Amino acid sequence: MRIACKAIPTKTQLAHGMMEQWQILAAKLRDADQDAYNEIYRIFFPRLLRFCFSYVRDNAAAENIVQDAFLKLWEVKSTLAGNTNLPAYLTTLVKNASLNYLQKKKSESRVYSSLQQTALSDVELRIQMLQGTIPENIFSKELQVIVKKAIDQLPEQTRRVLLMNRYEEKSYREIAQLLGISEKGVEYHISKAFRELRTLLKDYLFYLFLTLPHFF
Repeated sequence: MRIACKAIPTKTQLAHGMMEQWQILAAKLRDADQDAYNEIYRIFFPRLLRFCFSYVRDNAAAENIVQDAFLKLWEVKSTLAGNTNLPAYLTTLVKNASLNYLQKKKSESRVYSSLQQTALSDVELRIQMLQGTIPENIFSKELQVIVKKAIDQLPEQTRRVLLMNRYEEKSYREIAQLLGISEKGVEYHISKAFRELRTLLKDYLFYLFLTLPHFF
């Protein structure tokens, strides 16, 4: 029998829960610690690249934007405040550069508006979504806690199928063989899990897409 889960944290709790763990890295970075910089790069480059690409939709542009953000971080390292939220700082740099890129794309689309109306609308939507992004909320280990608590509320078989597929990266066929059910049964449980989780996590879907892409 599963123990009932505690309430899922609010967005406000999520936004304020991760400051302290980055202060040590920020302090080392201020002292030009190359290892600290490499660790920050290792952790956040792929995540920021995903974040950027989800808006600019161009691999080369996304890589350039994120690389520039890390170069900027190194350039200003000695001026970082003691309470710097490194993930939020980097995300803000990437967000602003991505907005500049999209604004340029929007201007280009308007030149050919009669032929590019759909493209223009898509760019405008991405700009609106990006403008509404709160950098402090994006990279949080608490998101993983939130996901775990939500998954724990799923029916046992549905939870098992979801974890095998999304976290163990097993195919529908492999899961069916291991659990002694049909592939259609696996598909049913995956669909059921997504329906229930999207309801339980409706306030966090955007952030989960960025930080836990394998989940979706």
